[in-house]
Amino acid sequence: MTTLTWPGWGVSGFELRLMPNTRSFVSPYNGGTQVLDLGGERWRAMVTLPPARSLDEGLRREAFFDQLAGGVNKLALWHLRTPRPRGTVFTAAAVAWAITDGGSPWPVTDGGSPWLITDGTPALKAAVVAGANTCVIQSRSGRTVEAGDMLGIAGELKRVLSTSTADGSGSVSVTFAPRARADWPAYSTTLTTSQPTATFQILGEVPTSWAPGLASGASFELAEAPNP
Repeated sequence: MTTLTWPGWGVSGFELRLMPNTRSFVSPYNGGTQVLDLGGERWRAMVTLPPARSLDEGLRREAFFDQLAGGVNKLALWHLRTPRPRGTVFTAAAVAWAITDGGSPWPVTDGGSPWLITDGTPALKAAVVAGANTCVIQSRSGRTVEAGDMLGIAGELKRVLSTSTADGSGSVSVTFAPRARADWPAYSTTLTTSQPTATFQILGEVPTSWAPGLASGASFELAEAPNP
């Protein structure tokens, strides 16, 4: 099994949606409906490519889809319309951390602490348990996260669900989906904002056809792999 990377082709259509894992039950007595949330929601993506304008481009596409081998090999893919978040939490800003007594670090702003260990990347301020859908990120006062931003947290792809602003101490609460799939420790958890990815398998086949000087466009669907 191989995980491929997206070749960087421009797309004419793209959709990334979360598929819930739920079961619905209808009462035989009053028609009321109860929905049971089983967790384990996964990403689905729909990609549409425009026609290829050259023989080389068309043949490279065919070779790429053959490499996916009907889902045997996987594809690491980010949100192709929003490769970076629109919020300002993750813009370049110095965030320094000091260790005082072996406990949790806190941010320092004067840059003069002899215990300075990290400089630059905002950090996950508090630990998160599996199944949670909120976290707190330490950044700078007034920085924002925007609804719809895509973040990578501990290797998991998340969509920010609501806009929020960091308070006076630089802490910003983030609500996201899907829920955390593992426990995340504070400060050492990796945060990714440039093209955060999930790992997908292709569903079905990708039909292609040719006309003089032109390879047709293609649409295909991807499902997040069960064990990315």
